Amino acid sequence: EFSLPGRQDCVLVIPLDEMNQTGIITYVKIENNVDSAKQKESETETAETGMAISKKYVHTLNTPSGFRRKLEAIGITVTDTNIFQ
Repeated sequence: EFSLPGRQDCVLVIPLDEMNQTGIITYVKIENNVDSAKQKESETETAETGMAISKKYVHTLNTPSGFRRKLEAIGITVTDTNIFQ
């Protein structure tokens, strides 16, 4: 999991091969909802504000050319043996 400077969304990276050539990039979007009646399982309500905080997961499955290119574009470095910020 990566928390990147200047980005609101956390990023989860799951390589699907041993050489980090392709994989899944998941963006974790956090939203504050005023109407707590619409809560889902992934939501929690804060005691102070009464607002529901929900997490939405946006998954992207990438080709070998797109996986590394997309990660590099958001500031995550990929090598054949490691993925790091």
